[in-house]
Amino acid sequence: TKDPEKARAAMDVRLREWARVGDRPVVLVQGERDRFGTPDAVAEAVTAYGLRPPHVVPVRGADHSLVARSGVEVAAPVVAAARTAVELARSVRA
Repeated sequence: TKDPEKARAAMDVRLREWARVGDRPVVLVQGERDRFGTPDAVAEAVTAYGLRPPHVVPVRGADHSLVARSGVEVAAPVVAAARTAVELARSVRA
C-alpha cells in the first residue's frame, strides 16, 4: 500500500503474530520490491520489536506477492527458504 500508516499497521499485526512464536526461528521470504518493506527493513523492524532476527531469504525483483519482473527467478529462493525452514525445524526438535 502507498499509505505509510496502513503499511505500519500491517507490520504491527505481523510483529504481534511473530511474537507468539517465542524463541523459535523464523524464515522470512521477502520480495525486494515489497511495498511493506525491503528484506533488510523488515528484518530490522523484527529485531527492533525485540524479537529474534529472522532468517531472511530475499527474492530479487519480487513484490509482496512474490511476483517478479520478467526474467527474474522466484522459485529458487522460495525452495531455499523451505529447505532452511526444514533444517531449522529439525534443529529445534533435536
